This record gives sequence, C-alpha cells and structure tokens, in this order.
Amino acid sequence: MVRPFFLLLWLVLLVPNADAGRCSWFLKKIGLEQNYIPKAQILESPEIKYLNSHSDQENIKKFYYLWRFEDEMKSLNDLQKNYLNNLNQTMAYTEAIFKKYKKIKDYESFIQNTHILVSQGFEGNSQYIGHMGGKTETGSWSDYPGEYLWERVSIGVDEPIKRIELDYKDSKLGKFAPKDFWTRIKGFDKKDYPRNRYIDVKPENFPEEVYWLYYRDRESHHVHLYPTYTQVKEIYLPKMSETLNETLKELDESQMLKKLAHHFQIAINSHVFARRNMSVFMTHVNAILRLRGLNPIPHRNLDYLAMTKSTEEFTKDFLELVQEFN
Repeated sequence: MVRPFFLLLWLVLLVPNADAGRCSWFLKKIGLEQNYIPKAQILESPEIKYLNSHSDQENIKKFYYLWRFEDEMKSLNDLQKNYLNNLNQTMAYTEAIFKKYKKIKDYESFIQNTHILVSQGFEGNSQYIGHMGGKTETGSWSDYPGEYLWERVSIGVDEPIKRIELDYKDSKLGKFAPKDFWTRIKGFDKKDYPRNRYIDVKPENFPEEVYWLYYRDRESHHVHLYPTYTQVKEIYLPKMSETLNETLKELDESQMLKKLAHHFQIAINSHVFARRNMSVFMTHVNAILRLRGLNPIPHRNLDYLAMTKSTEEFTKDFLELVQEFN
C-alpha cells in the first residue's frame, strides 16, 4: 500500500503546475512565495504581446535596452531572437516583482529566478548565443540556470577598455601603468576589492611551453580577477541585497540613480553566475528605471567600466548613459 506522504511527494516532484508550466513551477519551488509570478500574468504583459505581433525591425527599435550595442541588433539570428524573447519575459517578471513589493526578502532566490528566466524563459528553452574564448557559442552550449559559479575566473579588460573610449568620448580612462590596480568599490575593504592584474608578456616571464602555447601572440595586458566564492557569499551577496532594496525605497531621482549605479557595480563584479550576469543585472537596472518613469538604457560596456573604475568614477559614466536616453 502506498503511503499518503509518498504519494504526495510523487505528485509534487513529477506533476508540474498546469498553469505555470515547467519553468515557472520551478521558480515557485526554489524561492519564497514572494518571488513567484504566474506565467499567465507575464504573457499578458504589453511588451510580450508587442514582441509577438511586430516585425523584427520594429522589435529591435523598441527593445534596444535588452542588448549591449544597438547596432548589433540589426541582424539577429534565430538563437539571438530566442534570447531576446527570454530577456523580454525576464523584464516583465522583474517589473512585476518590483511593482508588488518594496523590499526583496529573499534576494538570492530572486536573482536565481531571474537567471533561470534569462537562460530559458518560461518555456524552458535553453537556446542561447554568446561568446567564450573568442568563439561564438551555439544552441548546443548549456550551463546550469540559477546555479552559482563555484570556481572563480578572470577576464581580459584591456581590449574592451579601448572600445569604451570610443563609445564614451567624454569619459577619460587614461593610460594604465604596467602594474596591478584595484577596483575601489564604495563600502568595501581593500582586501575585498576586485583586482586587475598586469601580465607582462615576455618569454622570460613564463615557462617555455606556457609562453608558446598561450602568450606568444599576445601583447602585455590586464586581466580582471573576480572575488572568491567565499567573498561573494559572505560580502558581495549581502551588499547586493542591501543596495537593491535601497533603490526600491521612496528616494528622489538623483539619490536613486547613484544607489542603482553602486548596486550594479557590486553585482557585476560578483560574477555570481557562469554566464549571463550582465543580462540578469541590467534587467534589474532597467526595470527600476522604467518603474521610476525613465527610459531604459542599453548595456553598452557598463560591465567593463564597473570592473575597472572606482564607484565615484563609474557612477559618473552610469549617470551620463541614463541622461543620454532621457
């Protein structure tokens, strides 16, 4: 005889919620009830309806803020269009949460839910396109939606910095001295700052096989070292929760924007997920801007600015970009 408890457990684990579907049922399961928004409510969003009823060119013009550079949206392939749909659903979900609540109680579940939606949408579609190691990824590439990145990584920052200088003509980054430097984030101890390490590419600085395999065609450059997993869990995530909730308070616009810039800088430097961090946290930024009656902003190179500048310097660039679109 099957005991009632095991029958109930079987139903919970194997039978999805008919209304929500596979992905949104999972959203409700991993987080507090506060972080759950029914699928039907999201799909009734005016933005979702617009995306499904207009041409690609009309959608690109309207949803410029879901991408890094507007020009890159002029020739989207099927994978990228699918990703655009995921991002649109994530925006609708995020705005619904922010409208309903003035404080996010379970921040970790909230960002995990957002990452799941960015990754696969409400339909559970995991198609994604991006770049890794200089190569374009395809739909067969996958990661773990909603799961934190345990092993910490680094990313080269010199080339994007050159690109930033072209995009932000009024933003003077100056030349880097050939040495390490720290990203000075407001409210953090120096030991918890992300580090930008200088790699002096000379044959004598590397074992011969390493030089010829990895560095023989490279110029000297900086790499950005993200914080350790322990730092992320104990320092960055609590600060991310605190600063996001500060932006949801009834603040004047100037205060809110400065706190929003601070929040984004902490979040993007945490590199909490293996991929799609920029998509996740820019969704939060733009949802807050829209709810305050401001136009959203494209992603541009805000992540690289946040990884290489002090909070004071980065905030100026963030405010300039907001001003450009408002």
